Amino acid sequence: QVSEREDVPVGTVILLINTTDADVGTNSDVQVRLIVGNVGSAFSVTPDGILTVARSLDRETYPSYTLTLQAEDGGVPSRTSTADLVVRLTDVDDNDPVFKPNVYSVSVQEDSPIGMSVVQVTAEDPDLGSNAEIYYSLVSHSETFVINEKSGVIFINSSLDRETTVEYNISVVANRLLTSIANVKVTVEDVNDQSPVFE
Repeated sequence: QVSEREDVPVGTVILLINTTDADVGTNSDVQVRLIVGNVGSAFSVTPDGILTVARSLDRETYPSYTLTLQAEDGGVPSRTSTADLVVRLTDVDDNDPVFKPNVYSVSVQEDSPIGMSVVQVTAEDPDLGSNAEIYYSLVSHSETFVINEKSGVIFINSSLDRETTVEYNISVVANRLLTSIANVKVTVEDVNDQSPVFE
């Protein structure tokens, strides 16, 4: 079993496969080939057992490969043996977080108290561990609303007044090394908070 980063460059040597044959002459000449498990022709092996990366790898598509290798000697008839090799890919932060959904629409009453939650936005990242951690931030209307950077819950941060502002269009960023943006429309609903005035 071997482990490699999923962003390992094409052409990188993964393993030098050693084989022996106790015979002599051509009967001891051994050639190695891949016979099973090489999904997408991701790897290649030379007859003398140099295993290399042949195509770009992606852990999110194939986290591991179980390769069956065959060693065949030069005898007539030839003799063969097989061995399995597991290649596990380790994660790299190579995926953008994705909002699901990426557009939110909510309504709140204009007399809603400061600190009230409005909506929770959610993004997903197919990477693993710390590479999948997401932090949320607002890039607009941060004086009126705040967001919990870990949970994605948006809260009212200052008093609302429909007579002043009817609608807020908020942009939310899910940000690690890579970013994604969601749009949140907050409509302020009227409350009977104005007295009639004689003109």
